[in-house]
Amino acid sequence: MLIATFGPSSAFVQWCVHALNTLAATALGEFDYISVSTIQDFKTALASRQSKHVLMYTDCPDQGLVDAFQKSQIPFLALDEDPADITGFLMRDRGFTWLQAVRLLSLSFATTAGLFGSPAALRLSRHHRLTMGDFLDQVTLHMGLELQPEQVDSIIQILLPGGDVGSGLEDAILHHLPNAKPIGHRLDIPDADRPVVDMMLASMRYTKDGGVLQEFNWSSGLFVGKDGFDHPLTQPVDMTGPARCIVYGPYLHLPVGLWEVSLTMEIAENFSGNSIDVDIFHGTVLHLETFKLPKSGLLGLTLKFPISESREPVQIRIIMREGAIEGKLWIGDIGIRNITQQALSPA
Repeated sequence: MLIATFGPSSAFVQWCVHALNTLAATALGEFDYISVSTIQDFKTALASRQSKHVLMYTDCPDQGLVDAFQKSQIPFLALDEDPADITGFLMRDRGFTWLQAVRLLSLSFATTAGLFGSPAALRLSRHHRLTMGDFLDQVTLHMGLELQPEQVDSIIQILLPGGDVGSGLEDAILHHLPNAKPIGHRLDIPDADRPVVDMMLASMRYTKDGGVLQEFNWSSGLFVGKDGFDHPLTQPVDMTGPARCIVYGPYLHLPVGLWEVSLTMEIAENFSGNSIDVDIFHGTVLHLETFKLPKSGLLGLTLKFPISESREPVQIRIIMREGAIEGKLWIGDIGIRNITQQALSPA
């Protein structure tokens, strides 16, 4: 038997994997636990397993692994938690900055998004407020496992000593992970950063049927510049200096599909003139536009590009083709739209 589990690196998912290990040991006896990211890793792990039962977990599967589960229709678990709670847990538990936490969450969300609406998925979320009995009943039914009443009690006593089938899953999570208390939508971040983070987190909440938003924004505060990878962009961007990349990032991830980004820039004090490239980099350059900058004014452009492997982050880069002795540049928030269905629709 294969018990496959997909979900982000969150407190809820950590507890669920712990619970599934306990359940598998009780119901199946010997089993192999594997943590994989690629279809090749998965095949290698299956070939080298020591028992006939396998518990698998991944938080960032490659598209080959996603395709394999979508085509096979093997039952699996899709685990979900509010993005704000995941971000807060990563900041507290791992010492991440909010930017590091959001980037990791973006990776998990994009790579697993295609699985949450699958009919083969049992979608479990922390906000469902399940009891211990609910959790065990739903998992065993979906996976075709059977537990005797004494086995159910044994599992619960391991996960929550003194608990019973009516005990809340939340109590068991906090017993195992005291640092995992939900924080709702109020993250411990500077007020100036809050709109940036809230905008990003809103784009990573599933709909009731397991779907994802098809149109949203990325804040310009997620991009980076001369201060480097871990420091949000400071605006306006000073164009003075040699030919170089002056804006890049945000190193976020998108689900597989055809996407469109809309970008607005404002130019000022560009008296000597200059040319820039704006491109989409996703392992390779997917779209490139080159144009002359005005002395001042607003510029808007739209770029379309495909995503075939969500584990590769997306960069939108603004590159100065020539050195500059003056000039300032601002970028606005980035509009993101999934146009896959529009592209597939007959004209």
